[in-house]
Amino acid sequence: MITQHTPLGEVVAVLPGYALKGRVEPASDGRYQLIQGRHLTPGEPYRYAPEHRLRITPQRPAEPYRVRPGDVLLASRGNLNYAVALLAVPEPTIAPATFYILRPGPRVDPAYLAWVLEQPPVQAQMAQVRTTGAATPILQRADFKAVRIPLPPLARQACIAAVAALMGQERRLLRQLDAATARYHEAIGRALLAEPAD
Repeated sequence: MITQHTPLGEVVAVLPGYALKGRVEPASDGRYQLIQGRHLTPGEPYRYAPEHRLRITPQRPAEPYRVRPGDVLLASRGNLNYAVALLAVPEPTIAPATFYILRPGPRVDPAYLAWVLEQPPVQAQMAQVRTTGAATPILQRADFKAVRIPLPPLARQACIAAVAALMGQERRLLRQLDAATARYHEAIGRALLAEPAD
């Protein structure tokens, strides 16, 4: 089956994040939750956790920058344009200007979109159009919208996303197993070295 490659701008709304002026000032009674890059893991979906709490009261209207489950955030600055699908966020939540807010249209599965944006051929397209003249490389919105992605039928997109999620879970479990094995070996070493010499 031949899968057509479609410009992102035709099937996904590419929205800017909120440009913060100066330092972020947390406010316990702030109107909006602000997503921070340090709470995101490239290639893994995001689910809000209480330790991510950062409420702010923007000085300008922030409604256009609200995100919702099903959106995908794409890092628009730097040499790594990673994508993260949003699974759960409190209402209302906004994303900063270091990200584009991608809102998939009816032909695009959000989890598939996050996955396909991480694939080397699509990353290579982004690298080609990334502006590198500034101190921080930037992926301009118009150029990003021209990046083409394969767009199989929705059912196949969902299958690909499900397999990708299982592979991600496998990687996490392997990392946990590796860490547990290292701790076990250290414990054995400590126990052996603590034994009195004959």
